[in-house]
Amino acid sequence: MPIQTPLYRFVGECVQAAGLICLMITISDGPEKDTRMVEFIVIDKPLVYNAILLKPTLNALKAVVSTYYLAMKFPTPNGVGIFRGN
Repeated sequence: MPIQTPLYRFVGECVQAAGLICLMITISDGPEKDTRMVEFIVIDKPLVYNAILLKPTLNALKAVVSTYYLAMKFPTPNGVGIFRGN
């Protein structure tokens, strides 16, 4: 979907969004996983990150994030799911 929201990169540069897309994502694997529909704003710029999950998504997942351990924990019907970064 088209979107007219300007975004500001970490260095303060203004970037025009290419659009908005809703994607089904699955976080983690095995029985302790969660699948959600998430809105992503698409930009046409090289970045270090493939995707950034913001507070609304993290709140919907009831996630707890640890930047020190590069991990995120979230409750599921089958126990606590853990997603680890690298």
